[in-house]
Amino acid sequence: MSQLVRALLDSALKISLSQRQIELLAQFMEVRVAEPQSLIIEQGSPANFAALIISGCLDVIEDGVKIATLGDDRFFGESAFSHEATRTANVKAVGQVTYAVLRLARFEELLLADRLIAVRCKAFFEELYASNKYKREGDQNRYVALIAHNAMKPVLVDFATTNRARLETFPLVATGTTGTLLHNSTGLVLSRKVQSGPLGGDQAIGSLIASGNIRAVIFFRDPLSAHPHHADIEALGRLCDVYYVPFATNPATASAVLSQLESGTVSHFANPSVDQYVNQQSGVAHQQL
Repeated sequence: MSQLVRALLDSALKISLSQRQIELLAQFMEVRVAEPQSLIIEQGSPANFAALIISGCLDVIEDGVKIATLGDDRFFGESAFSHEATRTANVKAVGQVTYAVLRLARFEELLLADRLIAVRCKAFFEELYASNKYKREGDQNRYVALIAHNAMKPVLVDFATTNRARLETFPLVATGTTGTLLHNSTGLVLSRKVQSGPLGGDQAIGSLIASGNIRAVIFFRDPLSAHPHHADIEALGRLCDVYYVPFATNPATASAVLSQLESGTVSHFANPSVDQYVNQQSGVAHQQL
């Protein structure tokens, strides 16, 4: 049994196709090898193939923001079977990647050779595309937020440089400026970006906290200067207290928070005051009816 057939049998496609059908499908796919950091799909290029990762990892990067990391037996490029004519994101190899491509031209040949397999493959990729589009529109990530006042940005860069291997295991969110600085200095790629603090970035992070999308906030604050958005900073800290989100304000506490996140011992705690407040507000609303 070939490496490609084994990968297809281990993939989600096994639900739609029998082993015999998968073995036939494999004959229409081309195995390729990508070197580390090479660009496999370029945003804006024609959407003319779907592919399966046989071994290795890929980063999916949309407009400079990493939106997903894909590993063994995961499909990518499924937009080839959608209404989209061009790619909406870059796909880059993390290390060396072996993958198999189903080009649309070869899919047309498969359609002639075995219409049932072709139709089931098309339905599979269409469903995968719709599912991934829904996930993108409804963010399910829980981010580590990276924030720093201007005077503390060098400290954040030093911290990220030292702890890059630890940080890149989590989806990251930061302002666009901080994200660019971190990427240029350390190679870290954000999974999401927000506006700068004075333009509402702190409030945007607060909104993510309220929606359950933040697992920790690392905010290196400058304690020796005044800031025009001080009220937003205080509100961010208050929301961390309301939702029991770890809030680190210097490298020492940030390292401790990362250690806890890595250990897997950090649970999602429910603040009893929140439930009590919600019940009180429900009672007030009921009295007004």
